[in-house]
Order: sequence, then C-alpha cells, then structure tokens
Amino acid sequence: MAAQNMSISNVDKVDFEYGSAKYELTVEREQKYDEEGSEVMLPSGAPDLIETYFIDGMRIDESPFKKIYQTLISVQVRGEIKGEITGSSAARIAFTFNNGSDPIATEYIPYQKDFYAMNQNGVTLFFTTRDVVDSLQDTIQFVKALPKAYEVDAIESMEVRYSDGETKVLTRKGGTPTYRGTSITEERFADAYTRITGVNMQEASVAASVIQPDVVFSIEYTFNDGREPVTMEFREASNRTYAATIPGQKSNVTINRGTIDGEIEYFDKWVK
Repeated sequence: MAAQNMSISNVDKVDFEYGSAKYELTVEREQKYDEEGSEVMLPSGAPDLIETYFIDGMRIDESPFKKIYQTLISVQVRGEIKGEITGSSAARIAFTFNNGSDPIATEYIPYQKDFYAMNQNGVTLFFTTRDVVDSLQDTIQFVKALPKAYEVDAIESMEVRYSDGETKVLTRKGGTPTYRGTSITEERFADAYTRITGVNMQEASVAASVIQPDVVFSIEYTFNDGREPVTMEFREASNRTYAATIPGQKSNVTINRGTIDGEIEYFDKWVK
C-alpha cells in the first residue's frame, strides 16, 4: 500500500523538505486553443491543458519530473506503528491540490534503525523504510542537472564518445550545424538533440549492484550560454537497460538500450 495515492492532474505543488534542504515541485497548466481560437476539450468534456513542470523554478522535462512525482507518491507502508513515537521529523512531503481537496502533509520521523514513522496530517499509524525517502534528495538534484530536451537553443554541441574511441559529434560550432562532419539544417539539429535527450527514462534510480563497471559510451553536452558542460555516462544494467549517470551526482536513471541505441543509429543514416 502506498503512503500517497493521487493523480498528478489534481496536484499543483509538492513541497519536499529533507533536513535543512527544501524543494518545490510545481505544475503550471495552460488551456489549449484550436486554430479558430476555441478551447480544445478532451473526449471526457474536460479542458485539454498544456502542462509545464518545474523544480525550484527551473523548468524540467515531463518524463523525469513524473518519475520523481511517482516516487513521492509511492513511498510504501511497511507496517503499523506499535507504541508511542517521539522525536523530530527528518523529512516532510506536502501536496497542494487544485480540485478543492485539503492539503496533505506527511512527516517522516526516525523509527528504529531502518524505518521512518509516517505522521500524516497529525496522525501516526504506519512506518516505511528509510531508503526511498533518503534517496529523494539525490534524485531531485540529479534531475535538475540533466540536459533538458526543450533547451535546444542553448545547446552548442552534443558529443557521443564510445569506449573504443569512436566519436559522433552534433555541433553548431562555426555557425553551421553539422553531424559527424556533414552539414545539416537547424531543424535536423533540433530533431537529433531533442530525440536523443528526450529518450524515455524508465525509472528514477537503479540498484548499484546491477550496474556494470565499464562505461559503454558517454554524451557530453556543451552550452552557448556560459554554463559548464554536462557529461552523461551509460553503463549496462539489468533487463536490457543502460544506467545513465552524471559524474558527481549520486542518483541515476535507467534507459532502454534499444531505444537510445536506435535513436543514434537513426541519425547515423543521414551521413551514409
């Protein structure tokens, strides 16, 4: 049984506190309109909305944002509390809704060695393991560091580097977009960047024991707005996935091997 069970469509904001650190996850919604200026509606009759996602005011791509959200609402209850709980909370997750529901806040209070007692809106009934809650901060920091699929205008180059020394470079350096030395249009540059960067991320994290030590390939992103480059490293993991990491970050995501390999191979066909 999950500690929280709520649709993201009904949530405007989630506040996560861990120790002295505070994070704010928000969703902004805008009505869609057709070419004639009329509101677009869903088959159910509800408004069709454009949703944009933010962490601490930074826009985040939909997939990694939703993976964090899923983790936030999927903290699993492991048992009922026996006895009185004392002590200060180590973490807090609070949901603000857009459908008239009252806010829900859960505090996580140290309980025995490996658990947190869960105090929801002042009532303590259950406990959960600490690992999921403790890993949330690392996951949020990792997602904030990820290259963003919508940031195509800020990208100067994307360089894929394989363990055997082969490189495949998508770049705007010199003023003309190229891929592997072949001139391409801005539209193709944007297509290549957004498709590879936006590959579906299947999980928020993966156990370190299933990650192979060797890097199969890496992708270095450089920017034209003064930011430091970001490198993502891909190692083989279980179930035909890659574990994607960023040096210096503690968390990771798993990505289907066939999906990202297929995207890179698709753009290779341009220059054959």
